[in-house]
Amino acid sequence: MDPWLEDPVFWPGVHHGLITVLAWDISSKTAPRYVAMYGIRVIVEAAQERPIGPDVVVYRHTRKPMTGARGATIDPAVSIDVEPLEVEQAYIEIRLGGATGRLVTVIEVLSPTNKTPGSDGHEKYVQKQREVLSSDVHLVEIDLLRGGEHTVSVPSRRLRPYKPYDYFVAIRRAQQRSHAEAYPIKLRDRLPRIPIPLLEGDSDLAVDLQVLIEGVYEAGTYWAALDYRNPPVPPLPAEDSAWAKALTRSRSR
Repeated sequence: MDPWLEDPVFWPGVHHGLITVLAWDISSKTAPRYVAMYGIRVIVEAAQERPIGPDVVVYRHTRKPMTGARGATIDPAVSIDVEPLEVEQAYIEIRLGGATGRLVTVIEVLSPTNKTPGSDGHEKYVQKQREVLSSDVHLVEIDLLRGGEHTVSVPSRRLRPYKPYDYFVAIRRAQQRSHAEAYPIKLRDRLPRIPIPLLEGDSDLAVDLQVLIEGVYEAGTYWAALDYRNPPVPPLPAEDSAWAKALTRSRSR
């Protein structure tokens, strides 16, 4: 995992790209028996939760700005309450093809707001997590963010023997709710090839997260957008910082 991709400015694009290639990968291998479809969850984000992305460019003009009298009277304005911004978060639903469209597996790729306790994104994520775990649907959670609070469905206390780790993937099968397949991942590790459970009697689908994230990196031209001269967000510990800088030196602009 490239830790520079975790920057809140870039992560929404990475998240969308990973959801897209993951859905394509699944559908290409399982259709027409299964189809991977997008699910949408609408959350409300406060202004302080939103990073200022590179959607607006401010140019410097050489023209001298207009000035006015400092003591001029200001005309009264109308006060308007502005609604908080609603943001759509995508996840993947694997369903049976055909008329029934039975939901089989839900795949979640976590975003920063999902890992921020008290936020609307966290509350709605946990609510959906509980709904899936109380049903006969498999749940796959992919957390490729070092920042934020532990949010996946495997209790943090169960993971103490495997710490420290940076990223985490959990598979919760419908028939084995008391058991979880876990992938604690360190920054320097290759991202794993993980199973995507389907209906009983059908073999698991293998998904290579490393190949997919590298595809997102290339297709999104992040190699040109990221500035490797600056530390990633969130920052790395000293022992990983030197390693990451050496690895990405060839990508620096």
